Amino acid sequence: MVKKRSPIEGVNEELNKIASQNLDFAPTRRKVRSAFADVQQQLDHLLFKLGFSVLIFYK
Repeated sequence: MVKKRSPIEGVNEELNKIASQNLDFAPTRRKVRSAFADVQQQLDHLLFKLGFSVLIFYK
């Protein structure tokens, strides 16, 4: 039995319905990933927000 996922805050009902599908199979995962492509592209990555001067590199 698949556990019901809680809705994603700030996402419309249609995307929440898509995201709540059973992700055990690749075709469904691809469908969900493509549905969220626009949302993902709008996110600012933490490293871009911090700037390169804050990064510490380790050997």
